[in-house]
Amino acid sequence: PGARLVQLERWENRLLWRDYWTKREHLQVKRSGDANERWLWHGTGRTPPATVLEHEVGPDPRFSKGGFYGPGLYLAEKARYSNDDRYVHKVPTGTLGRRAHRQLLLCRAALGVSFDFGEIIERNLKKPPVESAGVLYDSVRGGPHQPRTAGAGDNDSPIFVLYDLAQAYPEYVVTFELE
Repeated sequence: PGARLVQLERWENRLLWRDYWTKREHLQVKRSGDANERWLWHGTGRTPPATVLEHEVGPDPRFSKGGFYGPGLYLAEKARYSNDDRYVHKVPTGTLGRRAHRQLLLCRAALGVSFDFGEIIERNLKKPPVESAGVLYDSVRGGPHQPRTAGAGDNDSPIFVLYDLAQAYPEYVVTFELE
């Protein structure tokens, strides 16, 4: 199904931006100038995005119950993954016959070098795997996965998991409705 954009809100939080900027610069030095910055999607589920963004740490992986790659901040390459009923935030419109508006966060993410699990699941992770002696990968990539099932299929997307809050900056709340 298609979607119609209802509203695009840009959020600014100087403290979160400073943390993100510092971490991005750190990754650029660590990775010879390439922090691998990407725009990725995140759903806040039953919690309104505004509530998440008002919290001093923004999206917080400590509230994660886990997932395919342990507790972390899960971000999707394709919005269709985050638009799943489990992840998307639904806002009632108050008008009979109209569908609820849906909201997702569009986040900047400094991924650095990702360990790519492909379709393999590793639920016990608490940090990225070791890349070389004393050096960890910066993030984890998996999939494409579907929201509830490992592997490709309807609404699948490659997903990225961050274990350091400072690697993501939630910049936009995207409000839309399905057509």
